[in-house]
Amino acid sequence: MDDGVSRPFPGENCLSFTADGNRVFCGDAFDLFRGLERESVNLIITSPPYWGHREYGLEHNWDVFNDIGTAKRIGPKSPGYDWYRSNGGVLGLEPYPEWYIAHLVEILALAKDCLKPSGSMWINMGDTYFARWSSIRESGRQGLGQTARLRRKTPMGNSRQEKQMLLIPAKVAVALQNSGWILRNDLIWYKPNTVPRPEGDRLRSTHEHFFHFVQRPTQGRATYYYDMQWVEPRQHDVVTVNVSAGEEGHTATFPRSLIIPRILSSCPTGGLVLDPFCGTGRALDVAMEFGRRALGFEKNPTFLAVAGKKMSVARGKRAARPTDSGNFVSEWFGRRIHPLVRVTSAAPFSGSNRDICPFLSETRAEPTRCWKNANSRGVCTISSVSNGTRQDWLVCPHRVIHTDLVKRACATIFQVSDLQEYPVAVSALRKPDIQAGFRSRVARDGVGYVFFQDKLGGEISISGTASSPEMKFDVTVLQVAAEGGGRLAVRRYGFLEIQTMDYHGSYQHATSALRSAIDLHGNDFAAQLQANIGWAGREVEGPNIANVFKRTFYQVLIKFQLAAEGAAAGTVLAIPRAVWDSWQPFLGAPKLIDSGTGYETFAEATDDAALNSSILIFDIDAAGAGRSRDGNVPPDISPVFVQKLIRVSPQTLASHAFQTVPQQMLNSLSGSDSIMLTIKSRLQAEGLQFLFDAP
Repeated sequence: MDDGVSRPFPGENCLSFTADGNRVFCGDAFDLFRGLERESVNLIITSPPYWGHREYGLEHNWDVFNDIGTAKRIGPKSPGYDWYRSNGGVLGLEPYPEWYIAHLVEILALAKDCLKPSGSMWINMGDTYFARWSSIRESGRQGLGQTARLRRKTPMGNSRQEKQMLLIPAKVAVALQNSGWILRNDLIWYKPNTVPRPEGDRLRSTHEHFFHFVQRPTQGRATYYYDMQWVEPRQHDVVTVNVSAGEEGHTATFPRSLIIPRILSSCPTGGLVLDPFCGTGRALDVAMEFGRRALGFEKNPTFLAVAGKKMSVARGKRAARPTDSGNFVSEWFGRRIHPLVRVTSAAPFSGSNRDICPFLSETRAEPTRCWKNANSRGVCTISSVSNGTRQDWLVCPHRVIHTDLVKRACATIFQVSDLQEYPVAVSALRKPDIQAGFRSRVARDGVGYVFFQDKLGGEISISGTASSPEMKFDVTVLQVAAEGGGRLAVRRYGFLEIQTMDYHGSYQHATSALRSAIDLHGNDFAAQLQANIGWAGREVEGPNIANVFKRTFYQVLIKFQLAAEGAAAGTVLAIPRAVWDSWQPFLGAPKLIDSGTGYETFAEATDDAALNSSILIFDIDAAGAGRSRDGNVPPDISPVFVQKLIRVSPQTLASHAFQTVPQQMLNSLSGSDSIMLTIKSRLQAEGLQFLFDAP
């Protein structure tokens, strides 16, 4: 499968782009610059490794370049970047800051040939305080973080004095000026959420430089592409943007709000953006989002893979083939038909099996028809790429009612380590043999568990009043015990909410095509479906993500609050992995930590143990062999498995949705008015921008 990464570098003269021109290459920019076509790049935007901060996941030769005596013998004048790296040196960990400056200028000199005469180069840089012996950690400098640390040893002399701010960004800027670049802007990036430092004798460093260079012409004044309408509203050279979270081990990713104005103002639509130290590809991702082509260089294999995946996903969104884009019925009457066709005949859908739901049938212990209307009958899940990757989205709660999901939720609600038996549907207790078996288990274990569901005994609800709405519960689980006279007593109850997905449109055309294919092809149905997978996707539209979040979130806050009132034992919200992924922007992408008790919690939560309320994340294994609680499910039915259980209070959820998310939006707008940029971009695309420009 194409992961968007090219290995090794393809030739000496030019890069072989994909059709849309987006690519990330594995290797050193010092080599890869030489392979670029002359005057092919519109914008270089990058943040190279800072001097003396970290290894960035690369192997540095500490034995050679960490000895003050050896460094003194070589001297502060660098033998050249090629000599340095051939001896195991990593950019940013040179024995002298003078070497680092010289190496960076040497590497960026190679960018001149590939950059268009109208092109720009934006370089983000931070400074370093000098120390002869300085701690280096992968996650941070000078003792911060918990990872193992090394000691960088650097000779003193000249500006290299203890506790001295080295002014490396300024020195790099001057060195680039002296090598033929024109400095047009020194943008100051103010970082209001900078992490506190332990030093008590200086101010906190809360800014970095973002230098804007263009090429020096052979004669006359420098001219270059620059569209001022895309910069920050006040057109100032100081911008306020929060530091963004790292990803996949990379601790220094570009904030989107910082680079959107740089890319839009310095590269025309359709132009090529290059990041020669691309890390996990944040700049490339933004460039592609706003209609620019993107190219990246990266040496770290882990970061490279992340950047490559972003490129691959972005390409797939724009140029996917019919079989790997769009929306499809993925499980029909429980049987897997997309992206794998697991059925072997028409038997599960015809004759006495016609319209039979295998999940309700198992739970009720008798053949039971699918309860849906004709237009959506049999549809259990929809396969969609709405989150960027293909996932199953649950559309029928009965699809998971027969799985261990209910058993796991029941154990969580009543806080027992394990349930010996699966909870029994109330409606199934009408059968004498099931009732007798249940009574026997209650007598043996002291307690037993049953549940109500809309088609299995009916939903339990709270009546509405003039000041509160009616509230229904998807699944109500009861804990019962034996009482005198052979009767059973209900001790406590709890709630399980199973999140299904709303969809735009209907499944009518897809289900009609599938039903016609069965009638027409009979036992050749599976082979014909494999050859004509589009049948399962006819006019199937995508999930209504925002609507489901809003509808569910309000109700779950209420139901979580009811989790420990009176005889209520707890509440579990069970949601598919696809839905949990889609909720991340609505919740501010919360960081989860392992509590050590079988749960995960939100990292900053302090009150989540007060209520017995949890979110259960589950998924459906499209490639797995069929299994269920009694082992009788055929292999064309995919297994359901629990991925994680998160203990969370309604207060924590509300804080994330209504405080964290709006604050992040405001932070984004304060650095770059992306709404205004989008409006202008749309006007430009419609050819109407002239109508709204001030004279």
